[in-house]
Amino acid sequence: MEQCDFGAVKLFTDQESLWHNIVRINTVTGLDGYSKFCIREMHKYVSTSHALVVQYDGFILNGSAWRHDFPEYDYMGAPFNPSGVIGNGGFSLRSKRLMEWIAQQPWEDFHPEDSCICIRHREEIEKAGFKFAPLYVAHQFATEGRSWNSKEWQSLPLGWTNEFGFHSLLTKLPPQHHVCNIFTHSGDAGD
Repeated sequence: MEQCDFGAVKLFTDQESLWHNIVRINTVTGLDGYSKFCIREMHKYVSTSHALVVQYDGFILNGSAWRHDFPEYDYMGAPFNPSGVIGNGGFSLRSKRLMEWIAQQPWEDFHPEDSCICIRHREEIEKAGFKFAPLYVAHQFATEGRSWNSKEWQSLPLGWTNEFGFHSLLTKLPPQHHVCNIFTHSGDAGD
C-alpha cells in the first residue's frame, strides 16, 4: 500500500482483526478450499475492474514498474518456472469480468486454482474472449522464486530484477528489502 494507490484494499479473513479493511469470509480449510474460494467466491468481494491477488508470501517491491497497460489483460501472474506458462496465482492480476465468468463454469477441478485457470482451462477461457498477458509482459509484472511440481522444488531460486512484484519468499531479494521476519512455506497455492 506504500507504493500504489488502489481503488480498494481488502484482507479476506475469518479472524478478528483491528485492521480496518477486512472482509469476513467463511473459514477456508485446506488448499482445495482456497482454490474453490478463488474460483467460486472471490469475485463477489471485488468492487473494482481488476483485483491484485497477493498471498502472504507475495509483495509489491517496485511500484514504479506498474504499467498502465497491465489492466488490458484479464489474467497476469508470474510465469511458472521453468515452463514459462503465465501465471502464478500467488501474485496475480485478474479482471472482475474473468472472475465472474469463471465462477459460472461447471468445473470441479479447482486445485490448484492458478493451474485451473492458466493451464487446464486456458484454451476455453481464451475462446470466450479473455486475454492472458504475453510472456514478456508477465515477466515485467512479477517473478516467482521457484517452481513446484507437486513433489519437489525445481530449479534455483530466481532473483528479483525490479519487476512490479514477486511471489514466493524463495525469491532472492536485495538486502534492503526485508518483507517479513518469519518464513514458512507449504509449497503450493493458498500458502
